[in-house]
Amino acid sequence: MEEATSANPIKELEAHLHSTFVQFLSAQSEFDSVGLSDRILQLGKDYVADHASEPVDHTVVRRDSAPKRDTPGAETFSWSLWGSLLKAIGAWDTEEQLVEALDRAIAFVKAAQSKPEDEFKCTIWGEDTNFRSLPLIGPSLREANNGPFSYYEPDDGAMARPEVQNALAGAPVSGSEDESINFALTRRTEWLAFQGFMARLWSEAGLDMFAKSSIWAARDALEDWPTESPVIISGPLTGEPPRAEETPACRAMMVEAIAVWLHYAGPQIYACTEIWGPNGNPDWKQNQGAPGRGGARWDGVDGMDKEKKRWGLWKNVLKEVSAWYDKEASAGRGEGWKVKRAVGAALEAMEAAERN
Repeated sequence: MEEATSANPIKELEAHLHSTFVQFLSAQSEFDSVGLSDRILQLGKDYVADHASEPVDHTVVRRDSAPKRDTPGAETFSWSLWGSLLKAIGAWDTEEQLVEALDRAIAFVKAAQSKPEDEFKCTIWGEDTNFRSLPLIGPSLREANNGPFSYYEPDDGAMARPEVQNALAGAPVSGSEDESINFALTRRTEWLAFQGFMARLWSEAGLDMFAKSSIWAARDALEDWPTESPVIISGPLTGEPPRAEETPACRAMMVEAIAVWLHYAGPQIYACTEIWGPNGNPDWKQNQGAPGRGGARWDGVDGMDKEKKRWGLWKNVLKEVSAWYDKEASAGRGEGWKVKRAVGAALEAMEAAERN
């Protein structure tokens, strides 16, 4: 394993980044955000120095001038940095561990933002940047936000097993030797940590680029919540299993995800009136798509309306989800699922945001 890693510079870089983050984010260790940022910065400098002799790519053209060379190794390092951090904060067993990891991850980001402008000066995608600008954090996290199963292609039949559904929905399970259960547990912890990280990047680190991500989380969880409420899988299925993303447990987990957003960034979401699309913004360029578009239940503006109707829709669907879970639980299904508590916390966060 070590030989394979050392033979692949990118894998070796990712291993170094991941081990560094794990070491510093662990609750058992003393935390020094500046020390962590210094360590990561040095890894970046070393990686770029090791690739300084790579040939010039003349296909990379700066937007406003003559051809400009991307700094060799800078793109790979920056992309690997954020992927490794996400992996590290996604490995939690208790909610206390998750909060601690997120606290430390945000402290690291703030420490990086405080670095001098001449630290890790480089060119990526034809644009000049530096370490304090958190290079590629937007594109790399956007790439990771295509859904919990976008790059994993789980077996739908395996994911529909009741014990796997329970794992995905946060119920206590024992699956140390069950590949599908462990897969569900991993995707759950990684996804919820990822959503919490993006929410806090917006609310605490001032990265407004992640405002749209809150819309996507609510669209997936609430605006696309089926009008015919799902039945929690409690036994063997007959017929074709649903897609993993459409199983009751995945839908419940996505509700937990928007609850995380509302917990960490409720005031920012409530105050937001941005429009990201042609519906509500007549000056929107056609080639920019409609990132703020609604789900099945929302046909209003492509973003957050000033009248807070979209916000109100979310509240109504959250209450609907709560009633759905109560009905399922009364029928003996979904024991231990975390969605009911998440809905309650989400509604409390929304009411707090409205009061303030």
